Amino acid sequence: MRTILSLLFFVLFSTQSLWAQDTALVMSYNLLQFPGDNPERIADLKAIVHEVKPDVLMVCELQTNEASVTILTQALNTNGVGYYQRAPFLDNGDFNNMLYYNTKKYKLLKQDTVSGWPRFATVYQLIHKGALAAGDSVVSTFIMVHLKAGDTDAAARAKMAKHIRWYIDNETNGQNIFLAGDFNLYSPTEGAFQTFINKGKYPLNDPINEIGEWSNNEYYAPIHTQSTRTEYFGGGSTGGLDDRFDFILTSKDVLDGTHSINYLLGSYKAFGNDGNHFNQSVNFKTNEVVSAEIADHLHEMSDHLPVIMRVVIDFTNAVAPQPLSQITLRSYNQTLLVNGAEDWQTVELYNLQGQQIAVLNNAGRLSNMEIPLNGFSGMVLAKFSNAQQMQVFRVLVR
Repeated sequence: MRTILSLLFFVLFSTQSLWAQDTALVMSYNLLQFPGDNPERIADLKAIVHEVKPDVLMVCELQTNEASVTILTQALNTNGVGYYQRAPFLDNGDFNNMLYYNTKKYKLLKQDTVSGWPRFATVYQLIHKGALAAGDSVVSTFIMVHLKAGDTDAAARAKMAKHIRWYIDNETNGQNIFLAGDFNLYSPTEGAFQTFINKGKYPLNDPINEIGEWSNNEYYAPIHTQSTRTEYFGGGSTGGLDDRFDFILTSKDVLDGTHSINYLLGSYKAFGNDGNHFNQSVNFKTNEVVSAEIADHLHEMSDHLPVIMRVVIDFTNAVAPQPLSQITLRSYNQTLLVNGAEDWQTVELYNLQGQQIAVLNNAGRLSNMEIPLNGFSGMVLAKFSNAQQMQVFRVLVR
């Protein structure tokens, strides 16, 4: 039975329009069993996040759901800021993960876990709201992991890494992946690290390409993330900064910008590490990259330093919405018929999560085109292209 679907097409991009651009700061932080016996550390975290101003904050070693709310209400959404939100809390014992995000820039699409031992990894999929409003779809997948600690536990880390590798290869499209957390690695030759960077369909990359024998090696002093302390207090490790345990690895497209997100060169940092504190506490004497106050907050908050990086998000800039035309399309057997398509070589349909619904190659430059709907209804992005130009439309199917 044939039905008539009314679709409203709004021009969102052409080769004559401008690309819009945004930036986002991604931060990963081991919070040292927060709140533990010292919930007053929330004041330290508050100072740190207001200094960094992350758009995406991933944390591990979070003890309770209540603690995750405390971070949101007493650290992030303070001092006149009110735009942060958190993902739903997933209880994994005393060592939990959480993602916080800037709601002015991101919307949470999906949350998942990757099973393993001694704790599962958490997966969060965010869509960029600015791109979405402009008719584009820029989706990122953030995976937070806390691998088994201990210099004799490399096999346990490698086993968990295989679970994560399977998930990336089979449950994602390999695009705009950020794998972050406390890897507890003592060497890049460990099976876990090799599984991340050299195995599977979608190998990951170190944005700064500083791969070497990091542990207790002064050459890598600027990228060490543990320990911020030389004296024991409040749990955690001591010994000063001499290990690179904390990472943000990315898929290759983040480094070359092929899927709208591009690492900003030089922005990857072990925040608070000036390279001059090898085997010293982060607040020993003068710190060249943060104030003495922030160095003290980093020292008190955790035995780990946070890792940060900034990315640039490119998306199509919406022209003032103007109806191209009101088009009536016939639909039968979950197929759309388009008239007047002879000027276009290819038509692609995407949902607002960036997943391709359908694609049709119009190499013969037919006037009438058939586009399978596959049962989809709602808002889609329709990309029309030929050798000279491209246009993207937002399409409301109702």
